Amino acid sequence: MLDHGKMKNASSKISNQKAPTDPALVLIFDNLKLVKDNFVTLQQERHRADYDNSKMWSRTQVFEAIIQAQDAMKAWTGIRNDEMAQDYLLDLLGGR
Repeated sequence: MLDHGKMKNASSKISNQKAPTDPALVLIFDNLKLVKDNFVTLQQERHRADYDNSKMWSRTQVFEAIIQAQDAMKAWTGIRNDEMAQDYLLDLLGGR
């Protein structure tokens, strides 16, 4: 059901958006950007882990990836009900 290419494209849209000037939206935007950045990075690392058998992963690298995922989930929990986050979620799932 999830198309990682579409999800990466949806995440790229956030990178291309200008940060809001409304102070109430800045924190939401920053958290959404953290979710997006971590999603893209972790997706790339997962792909490497699955298909690049020459890559050796240290415990530290794995731990850092876990922390990135936890940070993204914590940020998402704080903004998930916001309209900006809901729009992003719809884009991740394939658009409206």
